[in-house]
Amino acid sequence: MPHVTPLHSASRSTPMRSCTTLSLGCLWLALLPGSARTATAQDPEHLQHNVFAQLRWRELGPVQSGGRFTAIAVHPQKSQVFWVAAASGGLWHTQNGGVSFTPQFQDAYSISIGDLAVAPSNGDVLYVGTGEANNQRSSYWGNGVHRSDDGGKTWRHLGLDGTDHIARIAVHPQNPDDVWVAALGALYTANDTRGLYHSTDGGKTWQRVLHQGPDTGCVDVVLDPLRPSTVFAATYERRRRAWHFEEGGLGSRLWKSTDAGASWTQLGGGLPEGRLGRIGLAMYAGDSKILYASIENLNPAAAPAAAPTAPPAGNDPKAPGDANDAPTGAPDPADAALPDLPAELLADPVAFGDAVRRAGNAQDPERRPRAKVQGGEIYRSDDGGATWQKRNTKGEIGGNPGYYYGQIRIDPKDPELVYVLSVQVHRSRDGGRTWTPERNGREHFAHTLHSDHHVLWLDPQDGQHALLGNDGGLAQTWDGGQTWDHLAHVPITQYYTIAVDQRVPYRIYGGLQDNGTWVFPSEGPTAGGLSSSDAHRIDGGDGFHAAVDPSDPDVVYTESQFGGMSRQNLRTGERKGIQPKAPKGAQPLRFNWCTPLFLSPHNPHTVYTGSQFVHRSRDRGNTWSTISPDLSHNDAEKKKGNVPHCTITALAESPRREGWLWAGTDDGRVWTSKDGGQRWQELTERFPAEVRGLWVSRIEASPHTEATAFVAWTGYREDRRSPFLFRTDDGGETWLPIEHDLPMEPINVVRQHPRNPNVLLVGTEMGAYVSVDDGAQWFRLGSGLPRVAVHDLVVHPRESHVLVGTHGRGVWALDAAALETLQPELLQRPFAALPPSDGVLLRRPFSPGNQGARTWSAANPFTAATFRYLLAEDTTTKVTIQVLDATGRTVWSQDGPTKAGYHEVVWQAGRQGRPGQGQGGQNPGGQGQAGSGGPANFGRGSGGMRAGQWAVVLQHGETKTVFPFRVHDRRGPTGVLGGVAGAGAHDDADEAAAEQASSRR
Repeated sequence: MPHVTPLHSASRSTPMRSCTTLSLGCLWLALLPGSARTATAQDPEHLQHNVFAQLRWRELGPVQSGGRFTAIAVHPQKSQVFWVAAASGGLWHTQNGGVSFTPQFQDAYSISIGDLAVAPSNGDVLYVGTGEANNQRSSYWGNGVHRSDDGGKTWRHLGLDGTDHIARIAVHPQNPDDVWVAALGALYTANDTRGLYHSTDGGKTWQRVLHQGPDTGCVDVVLDPLRPSTVFAATYERRRRAWHFEEGGLGSRLWKSTDAGASWTQLGGGLPEGRLGRIGLAMYAGDSKILYASIENLNPAAAPAAAPTAPPAGNDPKAPGDANDAPTGAPDPADAALPDLPAELLADPVAFGDAVRRAGNAQDPERRPRAKVQGGEIYRSDDGGATWQKRNTKGEIGGNPGYYYGQIRIDPKDPELVYVLSVQVHRSRDGGRTWTPERNGREHFAHTLHSDHHVLWLDPQDGQHALLGNDGGLAQTWDGGQTWDHLAHVPITQYYTIAVDQRVPYRIYGGLQDNGTWVFPSEGPTAGGLSSSDAHRIDGGDGFHAAVDPSDPDVVYTESQFGGMSRQNLRTGERKGIQPKAPKGAQPLRFNWCTPLFLSPHNPHTVYTGSQFVHRSRDRGNTWSTISPDLSHNDAEKKKGNVPHCTITALAESPRREGWLWAGTDDGRVWTSKDGGQRWQELTERFPAEVRGLWVSRIEASPHTEATAFVAWTGYREDRRSPFLFRTDDGGETWLPIEHDLPMEPINVVRQHPRNPNVLLVGTEMGAYVSVDDGAQWFRLGSGLPRVAVHDLVVHPRESHVLVGTHGRGVWALDAAALETLQPELLQRPFAALPPSDGVLLRRPFSPGNQGARTWSAANPFTAATFRYLLAEDTTTKVTIQVLDATGRTVWSQDGPTKAGYHEVVWQAGRQGRPGQGQGGQNPGGQGQAGSGGPANFGRGSGGMRAGQWAVVLQHGETKTVFPFRVHDRRGPTGVLGGVAGAGAHDDADEAAAEQASSRR
């Protein structure tokens, strides 16, 4: 085992760097309010809005894999008008039955949505409850409830901040201002804002009417449509930790009020007592006395239930007691011979199968045994909740794991037809006595769709019509589930990581929540852009890290949850599992949900990964060496939890020095080794006490200096939203906090720009940020990116592109060429021209025929030659952009915006007489990319962008700057599209003919 060097005894005081090191930061600080300002361009507000915000994010998709939907609301009079909400991808609206969707609510504080409801009496009144209620390890918090009175076009915040996760919203059948909100509260910590809230004035004021203390929230609420003062509610006690999920407790119960929440009665009459988990409620539309409840019964399978708890008095229910005193456990796998598995694996059949095949190496034997529990049960009441009867008698229904599901629904016209959402959709036609699918049965309500179902809407006018949302997207049926229409054109994919190769055009790889690993090109094969068919799946399970062999881009390493690694050749189809194995008799390996995996920047055949140990392979993963001791705390109690813990979560090797390694763990330890893993030095005590013990989310070894590294810690799993980011320039001896003015958003990833060491980029749980002064000051990067979690961020090694993998809105890209040359002196100049980006000519798309409107596509992001400049202040002096050929002749020109800030002007593809787009991108005229206002001028000259070598002249007054650039011709041979000769051809002869015709006119 490698030697462990004792902790160095150097001082842990925070070092100060001089203004020589942070020259741009010191310049800006000198120009803050209260200081003498010499140029408006250095005003931080100006820099944010008129410089960095003018970089524009482009959406690249993909879409067909889908993502997790959590809620559906349908207009009460128009079933073709509905809204769907995603776990972390925001709200989407359709007015044509799902043919097309429009995003709404994308710029709210949080676009993670737990539930939404439309008022039954007014289809324009919509309520959104933020914060997903599915208790996932990537379930994001919200900031309460929002309301729209115009069908989602505009919103106002109604408060309930601190409730974090909203599970259900119910609106009075006749009064849209009478609304109930079931708030689960914080996921990882005690939180006293949990409970059931009621407003009678449209959300202006709220009263908490049901509360059981800081560990129990409200998970469901149902109103009697004939007697709306009669309310049924379900409370839910749960607590997630980084190493364990406590799935229930004595606080999980059913309640009834007949006086609009003034007083409550705990329901019994046949309902289970003891330790329960999540509870779902449904009321039959034709008779409000008929109710169903799906209950996760966590009592031991053959043991007596605990004594009943006393009913509450008024609106102050009895405290549920300490759940830790109750037996622990969760549903077993169906086969008792299978190993103890985390609940996340039980929820995914593909991942479950993979884990079973790796059973001998998958789990630590010290983990607490999983006790057999009674599991998912279905109860029915025919007397308004006074008495209940358990309906299922053969096996569990729902659950597995119950905390991820819990929804039960009744056909609006048949009280015997009941649905329970889980990994599969369980359906009963006899009031819950028998269910399909039976064990190992495949034929069931949604057997052709993705698994893991979370929301079901049944048309009250047509029982054969339903909408179903799951981890794979949204589907619609018109024949009672016999066939399904998968509406796979909503971009809500949930990325964990992304990677790129160096092909031309390059490809983007990434791992998706419950949807495997996908690859797609950075641009489509034609000028028509990217379409959903350009992406394809290359691995299964939950997708995580991907790495591409730079010496052979067909060789790709991919990973599924808990270290399920493989190497595959995309050209030949060869695939090989390469997960490291523990030697016989040795301690089993513990792999994190998202296990780090990367190729050495010094040797493409060298692979690194981490369990509790660092592992290295020098032969592409065929064999492995363990090159570290256990770097975690190896905490015996935490290892007994039902979530693998005490694992390595961050791993890096210096691009400047082979063998200089950095490692971080989920229990807060940081290490380095300068000799390829022979000796390891712990650095944990050199960080502030407030971060020790938190999850190390990323380590970035500088591509510029071997002794420089960056460490990000996240408090997400402690419900701490502060950013934590540190830098060392002396190999880890001292660390400087550099998060400064970053907002209260935990950090997932940090990168140092590979071509400008002053530029740092971070991705947080709500966006992307940039610093151009080594972290002294931070700005939100770009415009157009929704407020979505950025789980990964990549700067392409060749192109000037920054790409982010978002957990909810797919991959987005930004041309950040300006960042590569942005220096302090440029911001002080009245006018500064920046280097241009090359252009690309692609084939014209050949029509595939009429495919209908239900499609998804994205414009190619970076194919137009783009010219850039900065203005320190508004100016009345003209800015002119001219494109010159090799003889110095002007072939195209345009006047640029004159407002202060950063501007982009593109050489538009097109023919003589077509308008140019002065502010770039897809939106001609208007404010555009530069934020300058006013219409863009038409381009002057001989027409659109042409292949070849060119020069651009950017001139402001007497200041003139000339840059060379190139337009690359990637149109390929003629006759390759659609089998029609010449269908895709568009060569320079076309433009020459147009130019000659122009000269004769």
